[in-house]
Amino acid sequence: WLGTSAAALTLVGLEVLSYLFKSIGMKSSYVEFSTSRREVVNAVRERLLSDGFIIASYEMEQVNHERATTYQVTMVIRARKAGEQTLFAILHDFQDEMNLYKVQ
Repeated sequence: WLGTSAAALTLVGLEVLSYLFKSIGMKSSYVEFSTSRREVVNAVRERLLSDGFIIASYEMEQVNHERATTYQVTMVIRARKAGEQTLFAILHDFQDEMNLYKVQ
């Protein structure tokens, strides 16, 4: 009886610890890009969220030029280390619609 209780309490403790420290093993990436279409910004953001990425920081600046408007975006994205390849695949999917300046 004592052994069963100890095992159960150990499992509960491990679950609590994994919940508290679930951000361990995550990597932050800094992404900077621009586009002439606001819909692209929204599409990138929605795709990242739907693929399980966490957007820790997001900033978009609208820059008006004489003939066009440009949206300059910076994001800090958190992902599991294994998710880095997925991040690059997502950015690659939008390469024709945006200018990617930096990924760190």
